[in-house]
Amino acid sequence: MAHAADIAVVSFDRFINGDDADRKAVAKEVYNAFSSLGWVYISDHGIPQTRVDEVFELVDTSTQLQGVHMLTNPKRNPSSISPSSKN
Repeated sequence: MAHAADIAVVSFDRFINGDDADRKAVAKEVYNAFSSLGWVYISDHGIPQTRVDEVFELVDTSTQLQGVHMLTNPKRNPSSISPSSKN
């Protein structure tokens, strides 16, 4: 599990409100964070927290449904599906 110190925080304000040089600088920060740490926390993106919470809830629900489906689907292993099998 990553610790707060292991996640780069990049403010997106300069990307949204800045000029081309600012956008390039922010893009480079994001690229460097993903390249070196694999993670980045985007702050000041302008998306309301309620919307962020809704999206996380949808992802969580979707992941749970996929897990249930995989347990009940006998052909959950792609290698068990041959071109000649009929669904």
